[in-house]
Amino acid sequence: MIAQLKKILAYSKAIAALVGSLATYLLAVLPPDQFKWLSLVAAVCTAVGTWAVPNIPSTPTTSTTGGNA
Repeated sequence: MIAQLKKILAYSKAIAALVGSLATYLLAVLPPDQFKWLSLVAAVCTAVGTWAVPNIPSTPTTSTTGGNA
């Protein structure tokens, strides 16, 4: 369970950007005069959310054979 959570957390910045992009797209396909300001708000929130989520460095893998493969 913890390993799965760590894997999700490793991709949290990409997930935040994807969710924000989908929200912006869905708001952009609304009729022209309705809620256009929400598209701008969603785009700004996507940028801020992506910036706010920290990059989590991946753990380097080590070889058990002792050689350089």
